[in-house]
Amino acid sequence: DLTIILLLLDTGIRLGELCRLNISDVNLETGEGYIAPFGNSNRKTKSRIVNIGKGTKRVVWRYLVNRIETEPKDPLLITERGERRITPNSVRLLLADLGRKAGLSECHPHKFRHTFCIEFLRNDGDVFNLQLLTGHSSLDMLKTYLQIARGDTAKAHKKASPVDNWKL
Repeated sequence: DLTIILLLLDTGIRLGELCRLNISDVNLETGEGYIAPFGNSNRKTKSRIVNIGKGTKRVVWRYLVNRIETEPKDPLLITERGERRITPNSVRLLLADLGRKAGLSECHPHKFRHTFCIEFLRNDGDVFNLQLLTGHSSLDMLKTYLQIARGDTAKAHKKASPVDNWKL
């Protein structure tokens, strides 16, 4: 569960992209993950490299260490019984259940992608790198996240304005 949550939150990948990952797609030494395009269309999922942070790499490594006899082409994430690749629906159900237990009204996979985008911008990431990481074909969708992050900037200025704080 933790591996799923951290991969979604730390990379901003889509649910389908997460479920299609193979062990060979994740390089824990470099902290890079390869996202393959879906089918022939290249319409929704663009081939790209995403970055994986130290904490997430550690959790993925622990998850893989507990797997028995893995091959590079094996699915990265498998069902609890280890019989097959996880499905998007199983992840949706897992997150909804965890959300209910945590008292959250909305806990779904795409919320992690939104959170990744907003936090990336809040932490001084730029919109062009965000576009590359998320695989958006245009900046139109990212404008929504940028507006949310700009709202944070206005609040921060209001709180930290030297002129207002010095009562000049």
